[in-house]
Amino acid sequence: MKNKLSLLIILLVITFTNAQVTVSADILGNFSKFSPELFKKFKSTTTIFILSNQFKKEEYERILKESWTVTPFKVLSVEEFDYNNFLSESYSFAHLRAFSEDGSSTFFVNNMINFYLLDVKRLMKKSVK
Repeated sequence: MKNKLSLLIILLVITFTNAQVTVSADILGNFSKFSPELFKKFKSTTTIFILSNQFKKEEYERILKESWTVTPFKVLSVEEFDYNNFLSESYSFAHLRAFSEDGSSTFFVNNMINFYLLDVKRLMKKSVK
């Protein structure tokens, strides 16, 4: 009887569930190699994490304190962030973007993290012009 009940539950779950998972380095392409010098430069920065509004700032800070050991970091919401305050080669950026959509029969969650290093000298030359 126990096996029949388990089989019935599994069949019901399979019948009413449809899921798709995609894991990708980039929605537009694959990872490209970067030089050890670039990674060394990245490790010498303070990473500014620019957050989505999917979770509270305190939750992101808790997760990062437990897991991020590559660089010192600071956490900012999208509303708080302004590139003008960080135009220095002392900073790198991690932009966390997350959103979800809930339809009548589907639920979709999309999470992306983009890392950036600014070429401040080049930016300054362009801003002077």
